[in-house]
Amino acid sequence: MAWTLDLANHELTNGHTIEASAGTGKTYSVAALVTRAIAIDDNLRIDKVLITTFTRFAAAELRDRVRRRLVDTADNLQKNQPDPTDPILMALLANEPERSRYIRNLRRAAVNFDNATIGTIHSICSKILALAGLVTHDNSAEELTQRAIVEVVNDRLVSEAVERGRVWDDVRVRKALEARLGSPLAEQWYDDTLDPTVLAELADLGIAINDMVNEVHHRTELHPSFDDLIRRAENALSGEMGDDIRTRLAERYTHAFIDEAQDTDQLQWKLFHHIFPRRDPASAHKLTAVGDPKQAIYAFRGADIHAYLDVRDPSNMSTLDTNFRSDPPVIHALNALFEGKSLGEDVEYARVSADPGKTGSKVRGIAAAEAIDIADMNNQFHASLAVVGHVVRLLEKGEILDNDGWRPIEPKDVCVLAGSNTLVRAVHRELQRLGIPAVASGAESVFADSTASELRRIFEALDRVNNLGRVRSAASTTFFGMTLGDPRLLPDDVAPRGPGEPDAVLDIQEKLVEWRQILQRRGVAALASEISGDKQVMESFVAGPDGERHLADFSHIVDLLHAETRGSGVTPSQLLEVFDAYALLSGSSEVVSRRVESDIDAVQVMTVHKAKGLEFPCVIVAELWKPKTYE
Repeated sequence: MAWTLDLANHELTNGHTIEASAGTGKTYSVAALVTRAIAIDDNLRIDKVLITTFTRFAAAELRDRVRRRLVDTADNLQKNQPDPTDPILMALLANEPERSRYIRNLRRAAVNFDNATIGTIHSICSKILALAGLVTHDNSAEELTQRAIVEVVNDRLVSEAVERGRVWDDVRVRKALEARLGSPLAEQWYDDTLDPTVLAELADLGIAINDMVNEVHHRTELHPSFDDLIRRAENALSGEMGDDIRTRLAERYTHAFIDEAQDTDQLQWKLFHHIFPRRDPASAHKLTAVGDPKQAIYAFRGADIHAYLDVRDPSNMSTLDTNFRSDPPVIHALNALFEGKSLGEDVEYARVSADPGKTGSKVRGIAAAEAIDIADMNNQFHASLAVVGHVVRLLEKGEILDNDGWRPIEPKDVCVLAGSNTLVRAVHRELQRLGIPAVASGAESVFADSTASELRRIFEALDRVNNLGRVRSAASTTFFGMTLGDPRLLPDDVAPRGPGEPDAVLDIQEKLVEWRQILQRRGVAALASEISGDKQVMESFVAGPDGERHLADFSHIVDLLHAETRGSGVTPSQLLEVFDAYALLSGSSEVVSRRVESDIDAVQVMTVHKAKGLEFPCVIVAELWKPKTYE
């Protein structure tokens, strides 16, 4: 029988499960329990704590919550500043003789917080493999040969095909020049100048090139898949060196917290049980699972609710029974709908109470839980208009209550949850059309966005800085603020410059030469710093309503490229290879799916799956009218 969790007095035991509904403070409780454990145990360093959750977005938020909780608790202990709403702080303050020891332990953890292991199971597996010395890249002769073939095919055959397609007469010179400066390959070729047989052969060549790149990508294991990483980690722990690896991991990690535990599958549980023995509460290694079986929504990605139900121990469970997030009317309605109902085998709805200190709604000017009527529920256009209309009313009339009192609702307060990526894109487009700042997160790979395509054109120019076609293509990106038809980019014989007029192409070419040298000598991070530090370049890059989103995508891509190139100098061709390997990954991959940027003052638009573990002041749930099936 589960009991209500008492944060101030809860002693961590191995195999304990905290099972609670959304909004009851599961993430808050994880941060609080970590803080208490660090404070009272002189031997528990932050690098001995392992915390994992299901999505990268939730992991980032959890990491920030734990860090802030450590710092704030230490500060409040130092100032002797009580907070009746914080049971951990009040309990630590009450033990005055130990207060200085608590402060010392918490500050040590805060200083060394970069050593904390907090992330997705994907990132945890990477750390396990690294700790076991099993993360390698096989630079075999075959691999190097394959890479050389790819580079030759791309740089020689394709470039020659492009050159052959650049055919124009005097009448079509402008159109051909624009095509030369960056338009898609198909637009540069003309049906009357290229034999259909050659086109068919080139199509076959393209398929062969793509297959070859995929094969090299797989063989080098440059980016192992989610399942590959877990399987490799499990094989390492179960193999000949398993005992040694388990010993090293057991020495490294003594405490673990698994957030969103209902979305963990059998293989992942097996990984954790190598270090934290199953159902052994007396073990010195303590694993705490935190979850809610009602929220198991990731079966399509391998999550196994039955694995969670099998692992939990009914005699070692606690629960949280107060919802601090939702307005009381919403909570009362949910209790009336679901109390006493079975939601599947061993999954039941437990009644929750509203926050006793919460009277009324934190939002005014528009009704909470207001339904939006959709005339045609299957029409994406009508749906997006209705949702966006609701956003507009929120921003025009709505107010929200925060610590400083009532204030107007801002774009960053609003999140639109959609049931499909199609609606995410439709809502995002309509918000942009109305001039409302908006960010579509997770709808697609960051490498499918315009920022990525423009960065690739920059890297292509760095790879061939003497090729004026590539320089002009780079110059026509938002980094330099020019367009394909800009006269400054045209050759002198087409658009002669006036006396004393600078050569824009030459100036940009010189800048690209500098960037190439920085990349080769100091790496991706140094190049990104140089680009970011160029005021003129960055002002051009972030101009427009999506400037902050482009900047976030730029940082995301740079982070990935920097990590993959190990922070060292790299040639442009090597960088392009890494870039293209990432571009092959599906947008559903956590690694490349566009990040949620909570600090951007923009409406967040995302799918329900991307929002897992996050919270926003105002949430509009779209497509709630649309059933999974019509049976």
